[in-house]
Amino acid sequence: MPTRTQPVLLRVAMEESQFTNRQGIAALVILASRTGVEITVNSRFRVNLRTLPHELFLKLRRGKRELTFLARIRVDPTAFRFTRLMPGAVIGQRIVLSDYFDIKPGRYRLAVTYVNNDDPPDQPGIVAWKGELRSETSFTVK
Repeated sequence: MPTRTQPVLLRVAMEESQFTNRQGIAALVILASRTGVEITVNSRFRVNLRTLPHELFLKLRRGKRELTFLARIRVDPTAFRFTRLMPGAVIGQRIVLSDYFDIKPGRYRLAVTYVNNDDPPDQPGIVAWKGELRSETSFTVK
């Protein structure tokens, strides 16, 4: 059975593949249009626990151990931000992982999930892309 291509693509990449300082370890999360027409996406990129309102859910593993997410969220749950992506356009957000995890030296695997289930509440009639996308990367902390 053929798989359906999503109209948007999620990519996560580390600013570096190897870090020597545990502070400022950051990933770039990019959402790209893969369609030939304009598409509306939720571009708030709020990071949170999977069980709470979010657009981005992070899972960080060191070996087989999943690190505990340190919830320090200060975002109004009703504050949305939607962007119209033109064909081939990209938007992104820099996420500082050390703001959400206690990172120690070692090899890590980061999985980022982007989720949107909403339409712009202040723009009646505008329909945003809805769904869930996932991307992974790895990095080392010395």
